[in-house]
Amino acid sequence: MNIKTTPIMNTIIKQPKILNNSFTKRIIALQNSGYDHDFLINSNGLLCLQNNHNFPACSISLTVIDQVYDALESCFKYIHLIETCNGEKGILVANCILTRQSAFWKFQHRGTSIIKDIKILKRELSL
Repeated sequence: MNIKTTPIMNTIIKQPKILNNSFTKRIIALQNSGYDHDFLINSNGLLCLQNNHNFPACSISLTVIDQVYDALESCFKYIHLIETCNGEKGILVANCILTRQSAFWKFQHRGTSIIKDIKILKRELSL
């Protein structure tokens, strides 16, 4: 009895690289602790992505809690906790630390030269 066998090709199974592992874990942990909204900075203040509400800077509480390395963009990001005047809690990730002295609050509280202030903010955030 003559049995023919075909050789099995050697295959290499590559494990996908996990990028931003600590960054992702930190965000998930914050979401699990009740900070379940995501915020972006826009010209009206902060925009909540879940409900499309804009919040002026004077109506939020902002706290920087962590610095994490973003492997996708090869830079450090700062995680801010946001609490709004109506009780929504969420996260803002930015390229810089936002404080009451940053351009974010300055252009929210001044009625002058908003275009200039937005340019300052973009430079701070490296946009």
